[in-house]
Amino acid sequence: MSEKDSKIYIISFAEAPKALCGYDSSQQVRSLSGFSGSCAILIICGERKVIFVDSRYVLQAKKECKRFEVVECAPLVPDSPSIVQWIKENVPLQNADVFYFSRGLSHTQFVQFSDIFKPNRLQAIDDSAASSGEYKIEQYPLQYAGETFAEKKIKLMQKIRDIAAKYCNNSSKTHPEGNGGWGVLITSPESIAWLFNLREKKEFLCHGHSPTFPSIALLTLDNAFLILPANSVSFNTRYMEHAMIFQQKISAFESTLCDIINAQQLENIFYNESQISQYTFNILQAINCKSFNIDDYCMVLRGTKNYIEIENSKMVHKIEGAAVTKLLMWFDQQKLDGLTEYDIACKLENFRDESNLYMGKSFSSIVAFGKNSAIVHYCPTLDKCTTIKKENVLLIDVGGHYLGGTTDMTRTVWIGGATPPNNVKTAYTNVLKGHIALAIATFSRQTPGKELDKLARQFLLRDGKNYSHGTGHGIGNYLAVHEGPHSISTMSSGCLTKGMLVSNEPGFYEEGAFGIRLENIMLVEAGDVADSLKFVPLTLVPFAANMIDFDSLSQEEKLWLQQYHKHVEKNLYAVLNAKERAWLHKYVTPFYLNSAHICACF
Repeated sequence: MSEKDSKIYIISFAEAPKALCGYDSSQQVRSLSGFSGSCAILIICGERKVIFVDSRYVLQAKKECKRFEVVECAPLVPDSPSIVQWIKENVPLQNADVFYFSRGLSHTQFVQFSDIFKPNRLQAIDDSAASSGEYKIEQYPLQYAGETFAEKKIKLMQKIRDIAAKYCNNSSKTHPEGNGGWGVLITSPESIAWLFNLREKKEFLCHGHSPTFPSIALLTLDNAFLILPANSVSFNTRYMEHAMIFQQKISAFESTLCDIINAQQLENIFYNESQISQYTFNILQAINCKSFNIDDYCMVLRGTKNYIEIENSKMVHKIEGAAVTKLLMWFDQQKLDGLTEYDIACKLENFRDESNLYMGKSFSSIVAFGKNSAIVHYCPTLDKCTTIKKENVLLIDVGGHYLGGTTDMTRTVWIGGATPPNNVKTAYTNVLKGHIALAIATFSRQTPGKELDKLARQFLLRDGKNYSHGTGHGIGNYLAVHEGPHSISTMSSGCLTKGMLVSNEPGFYEEGAFGIRLENIMLVEAGDVADSLKFVPLTLVPFAANMIDFDSLSQEEKLWLQQYHKHVEKNLYAVLNAKERAWLHKYVTPFYLNSAHICACF
């Protein structure tokens, strides 16, 4: 790197570009690189420009970011380098001035970068303007949330109280009665929206497809302080007992936080280092209190749904299942004359809008034809989309936000001709076999997600094939479509518990040719054996019988398919009209003909 090129810029944004108090750096990344995915890191070193993405976005980044080197950096792919390793091996670090956008870089990321850029000094750039905009926030009704703010706060503080006791027993100040001298700082917009039962108004959604908003919350044993954008409150705050709301310019969030900490005489602050921006962390270090990293217990709590949330999720999956089934029927009857991927995505919105519970897409609809289906997160637009033709696959991965829940499902169908080529049919069948293997699993409560992940990959691996993304993620209640802390992946060490929702989405992708993915959302329930767990599917959309090699299926797999499609028909009966029910029955009849036994519904 020459003398004139001795400046390095780091720009980062996280999955759902709002993880750090609602700060959105995705627009910076898009304007500089052209990348439209949901997470990436840019490193700009003079003329050399690099974008780091995980495996889902490699093909997309290569297509969109013509002036950037694309480096795959996913923990799901053991052979790919980490960002830290890549920088050490490829960037001359001596005498470099390193600049980072402090509101868009988490403290965890900052520590990683500071370790490799020593002795160079990392210099912060504050770009608070990126989160400007109008926000209108409303209460999420109790009939959909299932628990009040007060009930959630009690659970949360019970989890943190013992941890706090270990750090705060030497507190020397005089504190307000019951305060204990400590507070919990929450900077994840999803956690704040969940805890306080708040959502961005549908017509004011500003952060992609997530109904969250810029915010910071601070909790003590007796009080809660919530900092929101100016003029954003459009609800009666009385229902949030012992909560004080401050409406400020986003650039003033941290100064308001400091005023609250000082007024409450707090000596100790607990935070989550992966969800706090380096900007906010620097502010905490500048005031007279100690700070400690802990888990995001809001994430832990919201990952397990309460009874009302589960029942509502079943309801919204019926609505979504009906909309997607209507889309499949509509598409089945089209002549394809000039029909594009974007047309299909728009048509789905028409069917969804028939429900007054529908709030909007939970992510940009993936409708990918032919070679586009090999791009894991390909999203068509009006200006950039492909015309649908015969003799190839169509992958549809879509999700919706509803009052009562969030959905995410994927189906792959064959366009034209009764039967796809053998290589496509074999790939689809192996993906489906993996999907079924996970769906029928009975497992102990101590089974880590990485062990369940093996079930979904086994049939592809026997053919020397694999997929580089995870198999399963949690899903929110009218919140993030990807929700932790649980997951099913090659790296997942956490275990599932009763009441969790998780996706089941194995896939296969042949670059430049086709891609296949099959996804259901499943509910974790108690198994039939003591201390065991099992899955129950919530997604209600048929699979494509003409893409399956039934001769390669076991009898157990055939029976599951028959059972699943009877379950789909039974649950969609009341939300489809007579013609739609007749079409659905005809569409799923091959699953009944290819199974020797009749079995009970789920």
